[in-house]
Amino acid sequence: MNPIKDILKWVFPSAELKWLLPLAKLVYRMMAVSAEVLCRHSFGQRYAPQLFGSLLLAFLYAGLISIAMPQRPPRLFGTYLLIFFLMICYHLFRMFRPRAVPLHSFWPGQSWDFWGRYRLRPGLVRLIFEPGLVVLIGFLVLRTDSGLAIWLQISGLCLFIKEFIFQWQHRNRLLDALDARAEGERLNTGIRTHTVPESDGERTATPVVPARPAVPTRNQTGQFVRNLDPALQRLLAAGNQATPNPARPMNTANPQAPRRVQLRRHRTPPRIGHGRLPPIRRGPPPR
Repeated sequence: MNPIKDILKWVFPSAELKWLLPLAKLVYRMMAVSAEVLCRHSFGQRYAPQLFGSLLLAFLYAGLISIAMPQRPPRLFGTYLLIFFLMICYHLFRMFRPRAVPLHSFWPGQSWDFWGRYRLRPGLVRLIFEPGLVVLIGFLVLRTDSGLAIWLQISGLCLFIKEFIFQWQHRNRLLDALDARAEGERLNTGIRTHTVPESDGERTATPVVPARPAVPTRNQTGQFVRNLDPALQRLLAAGNQATPNPARPMNTANPQAPRRVQLRRHRTPPRIGHGRLPPIRRGPPPR
């Protein structure tokens, strides 16, 4: 739930004034951004429209002050607007500069580095010291320029409210993440309790052993022969007695080993017509 919405609903309970709720919310955000421009640096890239919106609201406020109090024109507000414009230009230059570590595109800025010298927590600086510094500057310029003093004091108050809501929502999201993690661990423990037997406590994995081919033994061979028909047994015995020189068993130790092939040299055939032929005599044909 948004506390600002609840507060504004109590302030504007009438249905005719409900249109003031979005307008008040927009003005409150732009006022807080005007304080962030002075107190922070390194804004996200999609934070640029809010910077321009706060500058436009500052110009509109200066025009309303000059109309409402013509006898007391603002003395320092023009200087403040010039500083405000230069700071926005500086932030835009840093915003679109390439970085080694990219920032969140909606990042509302980072506190200046001099706060780190006092060893203060960043959350405390953003919540207390930055809005308090803006409000203090408003009190210092109250006698010189009351319009600027009111602007700065309201801007510091809006920055405090915005930062308080931001840190509150961040804390709630962090607690939700921790709760989800604890709930997941509890469910994981319950699943293990219901799936693993209590006696064993832990599951023992059965090792997988590959199947080995069965090697026939002598006893199995003799048993196979004894189980044959008696006639077949007599034929096998007679065949073994008829072959006194059994065939040489082949070397089956390594069936994949290459075999030697002996090549015999063939005799060269004799040449036909070896030597010189007798000369052919030419003469008259015989009668």
